[in-house]
Amino acid sequence: MARRTFALLAFAALAAGGGVALAQGGSDPYELPEPKLRAGEVVGLAEVAGCDADGRVKIRFRPPAGAVFGFFSVSVDGREAARLTGVPRAASATVALRRTGSSRVRVEGETLGGQRVLIHRTYRRCGTRPTPPTPGYGGPVQNGGGED
Repeated sequence: MARRTFALLAFAALAAGGGVALAQGGSDPYELPEPKLRAGEVVGLAEVAGCDADGRVKIRFRPPAGAVFGFFSVSVDGREAARLTGVPRAASATVALRRTGSSRVRVEGETLGGQRVLIHRTYRRCGTRPTPPTPGYGGPVQNGGGED
């Protein structure tokens, strides 16, 4: 009877440990196989529509389960504006554009498995938003005048 009880306890312990390992394996992105990636599915850039008066662009990173990125690099006009490393889950970065004219935003990244993604987009600035005038302010007061 003692052997049967011991064998039953040993089997239950193994089954419980295996169940925990299976449950954890599904949520750990480092243990899942890496899927084939397309840049548009992983990186979210705002679509170009007219011009941007705000002067900032938010980039969203959405790696699928199993795709762990060693880095994401965000460049604006050839200068690195943000760098994220070790990205196993969703993340985001906001970068500033040039004050006037257009800015080219380039995002590239590489997974731990060696897959690379690259996406770029050009944004055009409208300029700064006009500041509304302060009510009741008529400008500086000027007194005097005349000749010396």
